[in-house]
Amino acid sequence: MFDLFYDNPVAGFAGLTAMAGLAVFPLCRSRSGLLSVQLCVGISFTIYYAMLDVPGAAAVNLLGVLQTAAALASARGRILNMIGYGLIVMMVGSGMYFWSGPASTVSVTAMTLIALGRMQVNPLPMRLLIFAGGVTWIAHGLLLETWLALTANLISVMIGAVAIRNIAHRQVLAPSAA
Repeated sequence: MFDLFYDNPVAGFAGLTAMAGLAVFPLCRSRSGLLSVQLCVGISFTIYYAMLDVPGAAAVNLLGVLQTAAALASARGRILNMIGYGLIVMMVGSGMYFWSGPASTVSVTAMTLIALGRMQVNPLPMRLLIFAGGVTWIAHGLLLETWLALTANLISVMIGAVAIRNIAHRQVLAPSAA
C-alpha cells in the first residue's frame, strides 16, 4: 500500500485525501457542506484512478463530480435538478460499459444510491440513501479486499448512522415541542 506513495505520489496523495474526506463527510450538518466535501472526495478519486490508469473508475467518478455539482446547484432551478438525475443515468450506463464482473455491479449500485441521496433536499432521506450506498461500498471493499477504502467506509457508515439517528430523533421530538 505504501509503495503507491513512492511509485506514484500524486495518486497516493489523492487517494489519501479521498479517504480522509470519505471518513469525515458524515460530520457535516448542512446539505451544502456534506455535498461540498463529497465534491472534493470525488475529485480526489477521479485523480487517483486517472493516475493509476483505471479509466472506467476515473470516468464514473468524474460523472459523480459533475452530478454532485448539479446536486449542489439543483435548488436553483428545475433544469439543474434534471441534469443531476440525468447524470445518474449516465453513471449507470458507464458502469455497464466498463462492467468487469460482480464488483462492477456492486460499485454501480453504491454510486447510484449515493447519487440519488445527493439529489434529496430533506436531510433524512438524503442521509439514508447515502448510508445505503456506504454499506454497499463496504461490500465492495470486502469483495475486492481494498482495506484502506473499507476502513474509510466503515468509519463513514458508523458516523453516518449516528447522524441519521440524531436527525430522526430531532424529527420525532420536533412535533411534540410545538
